[in-house]
Amino acid sequence: MRLLRSVYSRFRRTPNQRVTEILTVVIEHPVLGNLTPCRELPGSLCGQLRYGEDLIDLTVSPDNKGIECALVLATSLAQSLEHLDFTCRRLVADTSLEGYNSDWRFGLVAQGDGTFERVEEPPLTREDFCRNLKLSSIVASGEAMLLFYYGDSDMFGGHSVEVTSFDGTAFQDTDVSLVG
Repeated sequence: MRLLRSVYSRFRRTPNQRVTEILTVVIEHPVLGNLTPCRELPGSLCGQLRYGEDLIDLTVSPDNKGIECALVLATSLAQSLEHLDFTCRRLVADTSLEGYNSDWRFGLVAQGDGTFERVEEPPLTREDFCRNLKLSSIVASGEAMLLFYYGDSDMFGGHSVEVTSFDGTAFQDTDVSLVG
């Protein structure tokens, strides 16, 4: 990793204030690109991965391990992102396609006059279902946990779909759930 820049800002000392220093570090990683400290998760790094024509948000979190472990995991996932995305989409289809086709594609839409109209979306094939999932962000946490977040193209009422791998890129110990 190469340090690109660090910016220091100092606030003046006043009678009721201490001198405060803010440090922003941008790290250029050879695989992960530019990473900066996450405001929401102290000790973590944030960036974006280019995936096809999309930019996917990436969070690298130490999770009681050194940040180096999480960077190794994030690098491994970035290098096999196409395969891991394919695997995640298949896992979501295995656990959710039947539920979509039997329940989630039916609903009611409110009309301007206060009544409701019943709507029915067409059933989806496995391929169409997988194609509707949109990868939006990934978290690499500690030395083995990966979280992939997918937009649902409104298949599940706007919920996000989360795929968790508890064993890194092996994907032998996983969980799929709706979020939101």
